Amino acid sequence: MVTATDLARRPRSEVEAWLGTLSQLEVEALAYDWDFWARPNQRLPDGGWLTWLLMGGRGMGKSRTGAETVRKWSSRARGISRWWARRPRKCAMS
Repeated sequence: MVTATDLARRPRSEVEAWLGTLSQLEVEALAYDWDFWARPNQRLPDGGWLTWLLMGGRGMGKSRTGAETVRKWSSRARGISRWWARRPRKCAMS
């Protein structure tokens, strides 16, 4: 997959040629594609980990990285996300 980081390292002529292979809809969708825009240090690490420490300074993109990661996880598990988002209809008080 081509990323914005990859394109930033290429000559302008190559970037324009690559963009020319995309449809107008694909070009517009790039603006919202986190997998395209995320820097390497903002991508999920490989492996079967349970905890991911994302440590960085101000402006590194920690909040955006976390939000996009949760968004990706929830889109993969739609049935689960609907389950935990439901509120009980009635709550008994004792």
